Amino acid sequence: MKSFAYFGLAMRQRESSDEYHIENLLGYLGAYQFGMARLCDYGITERRAGASPFSQKNADFEFVGDMSKEKFLCDRALQDRIFRWHVIQARRQITRHFPLLPEMIDLSGAVAVCHLVGFGGLKQLLTANSDPIDANGTHASDYAKLFAGYEIP
Repeated sequence: MKSFAYFGLAMRQRESSDEYHIENLLGYLGAYQFGMARLCDYGITERRAGASPFSQKNADFEFVGDMSKEKFLCDRALQDRIFRWHVIQARRQITRHFPLLPEMIDLSGAVAVCHLVGFGGLKQLLTANSDPIDANGTHASDYAKLFAGYEIP
């Protein structure tokens, strides 16, 4: 089994070519390509006044306090901490809802699918015989295979 450090490296390489300062055309940020809604879950962004409480659009969020997009993109340690937290949160949700994963996917593959298309996308993959895709056309099943065999904390 490959270490969690290698899981993070593999995720960074896939998401951003291991570049921490990247923002893609859809507004996803950093080495792991986090959306502003996920950063809100961590507490460094918040919904803009008047934004729908259900919106996941990056434009509906803003950084809080002295944090800014530029500071976030320059802070490798912060991005790595958020990624570890993000993986632990995904693992908790996965193991709560799927204590026994089907043979087609292991825990690290399931975490990667959650990163790509969210927990709802993982549920579709595992229970609805569906293979969700992200905005770039990447299939959840591809992430499940690509990121199989890693240790997850």
